Amino acid sequence: MKKPEPVKIKGEVMWAFLDTPNKLSGKHQLDICNLSEEAVRALQEKAMLDVNHKDGKGFYITPKSNYEIKAFDDTGKQLTDIKIANGSKCTAVIKPYINKFNKGVNASITAITVTDLIEYTPDAAQGSAAMEAL
Repeated sequence: MKKPEPVKIKGEVMWAFLDTPNKLSGKHQLDICNLSEEAVRALQEKAMLDVNHKDGKGFYITPKSNYEIKAFDDTGKQLTDIKIANGSKCTAVIKPYINKFNKGVNASITAITVTDLIEYTPDAAQGSAAMEAL
């Protein structure tokens, strides 16, 4: 059987739980959305991963980690004490691994660089949600 290979992709960040675990999965994770056809092909062929599709997200994957996911800006500086908002652009190295329990291939993330940061602020998020409700 062919061994899955790491893949470097570009996409948009959604639902980033990098420094705190997601309450549903118990893992650090994010969605990397709006993947190009080239990225989807590389993830499927090289990394042997299933790629999801959903309206509003396009093609996407959800890499997870048991540990904090450290994000960096494009100068190499670690983004600390910053929450990354939906729509931020990123480049990420996805490392696939074989899940011995269900014999499938899962996605982990070894590096993420945020190339176009939109900083999440709770006040702004609440304000935009209130505006959408009008």
